[in-house]
Amino acid sequence: MTFGYLDNGYRYIWNLNNNLRNYSLYIRTMYYIKSLEMGNRKMFLMEKMFKSIKHDKLIIEHRKQDIIEKLYRDLEFKNNITAI
Repeated sequence: MTFGYLDNGYRYIWNLNNNLRNYSLYIRTMYYIKSLEMGNRKMFLMEKMFKSIKHDKLIIEHRKQDIIEKLYRDLEFKNNITAI
């Protein structure tokens, strides 16, 4: 991943509010969120993405599930590391 790719990732979050959503948009956004350090901003963006995915009628269910699982895995991994 390049810095520019992640730098542009923040814009993708706000595109979730319009009708230009697709699977690759969610994937780019997911990788951007995963790259952030754990904190309030990351949690806010994850919550926003979960809500967007839940109500999105354009993305099929198994793809929604795939994105959600990847974000949760990242969250669980980081929680396990901080517990050690």
